[in-house]
Amino acid sequence: MNIIRQKNTENELHNIVHQFTSLIGLSKLTKLVNYRRNSEISLMKVIEWLLTTKFLGRSLYRAH
Repeated sequence: MNIIRQKNTENELHNIVHQFTSLIGLSKLTKLVNYRRNSEISLMKVIEWLLTTKFLGRSLYRAH
């Protein structure tokens, strides 16, 4: 039985998540719902980090 090699490294997965958020127009959706932030960190970066962390199978409490 052959082992299926997983090619998705963390950077490749981050690129895929970034393409996905761009594809669905997440930044436009945040403007439509009138999202306002008081932080230096953009909502897009937070969502991309969250999706990447979960798809890598990491705990959100231990992720950096």
